[in-house]
Amino acid sequence: MSVQWICRVTNINEGLPKPSITSDTKGIVPLGKRIRLVCSITLAPNKKIEMTWKTLPNYQPADKNERIHVGQMIVVPHPELYNRDLATRELTIENATLEDKRTYRCEVSDGQYNVNYHSYRVNVRETSDDYVILSGMSHKAVINRKRNSNGEYKPIDIFVKYRSYPTNITYSWTRDDVMLIDGILGKYQMEHTENYVRLTINDPTVNDTGVYTTVVNAGSGTNQFSVQVYVHDKPSVVVTTYIFS
Repeated sequence: MSVQWICRVTNINEGLPKPSITSDTKGIVPLGKRIRLVCSITLAPNKKIEMTWKTLPNYQPADKNERIHVGQMIVVPHPELYNRDLATRELTIENATLEDKRTYRCEVSDGQYNVNYHSYRVNVRETSDDYVILSGMSHKAVINRKRNSNGEYKPIDIFVKYRSYPTNITYSWTRDDVMLIDGILGKYQMEHTENYVRLTINDPTVNDTGVYTTVVNAGSGTNQFSVQVYVHDKPSVVVTTYIFS
């Protein structure tokens, strides 16, 4: 009598790309607010897959109840990539509680033992207040700018990271409490993405030395962040001639 062993190998990297997870809360949601996670993956046309939402630490399928809903997987032609499909599936949680503070995993498989996944950590704040969290991307509160070897000043970029609820924000910049205007005379350029706000100072001179502050608002939440900028000119020597009679 012989015993046969069947070895099943789960292939993480072949056959399926890694899915991605996006959130309209950036991973931090106030108590009682809504959590929305979207899993997406780019596929070859007509590629058949399964997409499952799971929760850690036990990797069980996400609960479905009056607060937690897992939508159907939707597959459409990719809006940006030719001859590719885009598959998505949402996980939404209403009225977030502290029990929802955990890691959620989106797992995809194709029925041929090819599996890949992406995990996303959700934190629930112990308050229902809207919020804004700001931090410098370079972790520097002071920027010093000197002329380069060609005697020129390069533009100064000030990046400030933000996390907020809600994610839709408004913002402004000031220098020494004087409001700056985007694009005026090409001097200042302002931009914001889902991760940061940016101020660019073009053609800086010593007159641009000062304290630059951004104020970011999200819902009823607000916060500000300041950076000291020093623009240094070349040192000069003043020669004074005295004539004595």
